Amino acid sequence: KCEAADASAAAREEALTALRRFVDRFVSEELSSQHAATLRAQSAHELLDRFLTEAPDVLCAAAVLDPSAAVAELAGRVNSRLLGAVEAAAAEALKLRCESLLKAVEDLPRHAENFLAAASQASQEERLGDTAQRADAEPGAPSSIAAEAQALALDSSSDALSSDALGSVVEKAKPSPEAAVSVACV
Repeated sequence: KCEAADASAAAREEALTALRRFVDRFVSEELSSQHAATLRAQSAHELLDRFLTEAPDVLCAAAVLDPSAAVAELAGRVNSRLLGAVEAAAAEALKLRCESLLKAVEDLPRHAENFLAAASQASQEERLGDTAQRADAEPGAPSSIAAEAQALALDSSSDALSSDALGSVVEKAKPSPEAAVSVACV
């Protein structure tokens, strides 16, 4: 249990470090004081779009492992600079987008957990169905098939972590199977 906590802490720190590095680069290249002085509302929206296009992996990994720290990094270093650079009248739509981003980052662990639980259940049901089909196809099959079906029903492991929807994010966020369990339980 202690090793899993250490792996989880290491994964969390690695994801946050990657997010901080990305934000540092983005801020220095796109939101430096000379760029911010000439930033219009449209270009601020474009910069937010560019940030979201370039950062989904590091952003999602950090959000899954430590949503509070990810929100703090975004709010303090990206959103505040974007909003501070545009005129107040033009900032309202941008402010709504920035708030929506923070809310999405904050909610990501819950969505990931729900997705992984549903994928795990579907995977187990599929494996149970395959086992039942084999038992039906082999009328004289030994009772080991029934035992296998029970084992599958009780099996808490899941290969759902490699699913298409969140697989790449979770794969990057988990250095070990123990950390993957921690991610799913966040």
